[in-house]
Amino acid sequence: MQKIKLYSSALILTMIFALSGCPEENDSLVNPPSQAETVNIRFINLAGDNQSRSLRMTEYETPEVAYGQSTETFHPPDDSAKTTVLKGGRDEYSPEKQLKFFRTLTYTFFALPTAPGDSLHPLPVDTLIGINSSLTIPLVTNDAYVRLVNTFSDTNSTFSLVLGCAGGATLAPNVEYRGYSSAEAVLSGENTFSVVYNNKGTNESLGLFRIDMVPRGEYSFVIVKDQSGNPAVYALDEKSPSANAFGPALEVQAKTTNIRTINFSSKTFDVNLDADLIVSSPTKDYISKYNEYTACSGTTISSITAVSGSDTLSNLFTSLEVLRDYSLYLFDEGDKVRQILAPPFKVFGEADGKSIIRVINGNPDYEGITVAFGARKVESAEELKYGETIARNIKFGKVSGIGIFESGLSPITVFAATQPAKYITGVNYDLKKDKSYTILLYKKDDGSPGFTIIEDRDEDKQVTEIEAGVFVQVVNGVAGPGSVRIGIEPLISESANELYYGLNLATVIPIGSTDITVNGKKKTIDIEKGKRLLVVTSGTTGDEKILTYQTDPIDKYDNMYKIRFLDASTEIGRITVSRFNLVDCPACPILANNIAYDELSFLQEVRSEAKISLFVYNPEDFAGLYHRVDDLKLNFNKAYTVIFTGNSSLGNNTDSDNTNNGYSVVIIQEF
Repeated sequence: MQKIKLYSSALILTMIFALSGCPEENDSLVNPPSQAETVNIRFINLAGDNQSRSLRMTEYETPEVAYGQSTETFHPPDDSAKTTVLKGGRDEYSPEKQLKFFRTLTYTFFALPTAPGDSLHPLPVDTLIGINSSLTIPLVTNDAYVRLVNTFSDTNSTFSLVLGCAGGATLAPNVEYRGYSSAEAVLSGENTFSVVYNNKGTNESLGLFRIDMVPRGEYSFVIVKDQSGNPAVYALDEKSPSANAFGPALEVQAKTTNIRTINFSSKTFDVNLDADLIVSSPTKDYISKYNEYTACSGTTISSITAVSGSDTLSNLFTSLEVLRDYSLYLFDEGDKVRQILAPPFKVFGEADGKSIIRVINGNPDYEGITVAFGARKVESAEELKYGETIARNIKFGKVSGIGIFESGLSPITVFAATQPAKYITGVNYDLKKDKSYTILLYKKDDGSPGFTIIEDRDEDKQVTEIEAGVFVQVVNGVAGPGSVRIGIEPLISESANELYYGLNLATVIPIGSTDITVNGKKKTIDIEKGKRLLVVTSGTTGDEKILTYQTDPIDKYDNMYKIRFLDASTEIGRITVSRFNLVDCPACPILANNIAYDELSFLQEVRSEAKISLFVYNPEDFAGLYHRVDDLKLNFNKAYTVIFTGNSSLGNNTDSDNTNNGYSVVIIQEF
């Protein structure tokens, strides 16, 4: 027993020595701040007699503040406090219960008078209402939060807060005296809000007010009674510690906005914004100048109307923000005109040096479109970027959200958002830094899809259709465990693109002569308009081959899929491919017969979606099975190219079923 005690003492002594050598302790952990030290309190004086007031919390008393003024924020003496409003140093009003505070929150308290008609003996202060900041705002968000507080002592009226002009989206409807709305999320940045006075059945806008909002910021519009007894709009930055965080809201005086038209319609018509003419008989395929128009002229939503004589071709209802740049796109839609009003570009995140992009689907032949980048090299990354989506499933007549992307020469693809996806077009475009672009698909006079990109500052110029490039897929079939470097100038430099065996990439390349390089070996090809290009690297490391195939797009049908084959193995001179074991069934159908190395077979039509196996044979001896793949599920309305590649040195030569013998089958979908 004694030994155990001595051992324990030695252990304790060792621990003491160890602790004495520790780094200096963190005082905030050893002596954490009290809960009250993380709480901020603000007092705003809105007493009914317009006289100065102060606030006492337990032993702490604020300086007196004049009517309509705020204190700086302060910490309460404890996590709960007895609270009293004072006038001239004398107690005036105190809530019955102590106020309880929660860690890290900011509280704002308003001293308010008796409402008219509530009492035979109204008091300058008979209420203390409080609001507090939120605990639930995400740590990472581009949103800010806003609410409405009604301190206007009139029980016969209410106030509403509207985003933008008075006819816009209502954020806080009909807030009564002493009431406040929930905090509503809006995109941060410079925003405008209207406050609507609802009094005796009539609605009156008190003005349009601007706040520059930061992400995660919390703001309130406060309706106060001015010296004349009329409602006035104040703004509060809830998280700011300054006394100046509360004061008259900044009213926007110039209630105008800018609109340009981009017309793709063949019809003759005029476009009006309420009673103002925007454009008369707009020129087809033309971008107008930005022109100034009245906005926020009342409490109703604005109407943009396309008319031809006495016929209304379309109506669009919107709430316009002031001092912004809008783009009105016009498209034919049967005997009508489809109007698309693209809102101003509003950017969040790190946009410096980047390109800002959105997408509009202006082609009624496509219910939805998806736009993405092909494989490309960007400045900020050493490696290639693959398949960034710009906008997904944008319906006809709709505008996508805004995205921030790397600038530079970029392959851009447009697919119909169908199942399966269908390739519509692809282009190459040099996106500039710090520019904002609208990517647009439209319908040309001949019925074919047109593609253009319009920069936000483009004015008074023709729309320019961007020439389609050629969709290309590149497959690495170089036998070996490593990767190859593949370049497609000027889009992809060989140094930036490391493609591993059996993988592929897709992109768009311009019409004309193009150099394709693989590990320093080069092949120059002339890209033909309207074709598809398949590039397959073949051979072995140090003896690479570049195989290229330009073909017409393959038509797809709902009742079949199409399939073709390519022998890309330099070790195998010819192959035959079947869905069946030809040793057991020599008369069974063959999909590709006796195709030579570098040869692309004819297309075969398959009218069954059942799972299949593929057997790759020596054409001269079906007992010589080179490779086998089982349980393939191929779908109707698609087309496939099956690439046989590899080398026997890569596999298990004793493999009895020839599924792991060094050869591979790479299957790509053709678009």
